[in-house]
Order: sequence, then C-alpha cells, then structure tokens
Amino acid sequence: MARDDTEVERLREEARGLAPELTAQTPVVRLSVERRLDVAYDLLERGQLDAGLDQLEALLREYPQSSEASRLLAQALVRKGTLQTQRADYAGARQSYARAVELYAQLSPCDGTRCDRAELELARDGGRQPLREAPGQRKRLLA
Repeated sequence: MARDDTEVERLREEARGLAPELTAQTPVVRLSVERRLDVAYDLLERGQLDAGLDQLEALLREYPQSSEASRLLAQALVRKGTLQTQRADYAGARQSYARAVELYAQLSPCDGTRCDRAELELARDGGRQPLREAPGQRKRLLA
C-alpha cells in the first residue's frame, strides 16, 4: 500500500498540536547534545527523514542555542522540501524551505562558522543547487 506523505504530515502535525510532549519523547538515558545530533544524523542518512526531523525539533526545543542542531535541521528541511517538490507537494515544500530559511537567518551571519551562505541560498532557491560543506564545519548532511 502506497503511503500518502501529505496525509502522514497532516496527521503528524495534528498529533504535535494535541500532545507535543509525546512527539519525540526524551530517552530514559540522558544523551549529550552531540550524541543526539549523531542519532538524528544517522536517521536522516538511513532515509528516515521524519524521524530525524522529529529528533532535531525536540533537540532544538530543549537547546534553542544549539547552532549545530539548527543547521542540521535546516539542511534536513531543504532535503524534505526537495523531496516534496519531486512529489509535486509544492505547498509542503514551501513550508519546509521557509522554515529552513528561518533557521538559517537565526544562524546569521553566514560567515562559515555558524552558517554557510551557499546553504542559505540553497534554501532560498528551493533546493535547486547541491549542498556544500562549510569551511571549518564537519560534514553533516548531503542531499
């Protein structure tokens, strides 16, 4: 049975609104921010985009000052927007790209330490350019 991603996303948003504390529960063992970033990255790399996004959103709610979480979330949202565009879900893609731009704006200035201008342009461009690794940053997510 084919999965209707638009319906899945609508139901996920409804669930977040009804019980945000249950969306991505904190594990019993408290993991470091770095380890949680690694878990989210692994999920994204295995193609579990929604699970990775949920982990990153939860991490960012808990640690809003984490520039690495913001950057990885923005990159994942660009990836999601690209997939949504390929499925002709233009409204969903617009939301994903808009959130990515919002996150990149919080990382400003895009000077290569917290944010890379090419990544910001990618989000503004709607994912039509390949991602580049920012100088001095470890590689996190490639489209």
